[in-house]
Amino acid sequence: MGAAVALRWRRQVQQEAAAAQLISQWAQVTLEPLV
Repeated sequence: MGAAVALRWRRQVQQEAAAAQLISQWAQVTLEPLV
């Protein structure tokens, strides 16, 4: 039980990290021409 919860939590953390990376990349590409 604990292992399944830990795996699910780790997967969620990885997904959130990937989403944050995508957002930061998009912000760089979008905002850089404006600066």
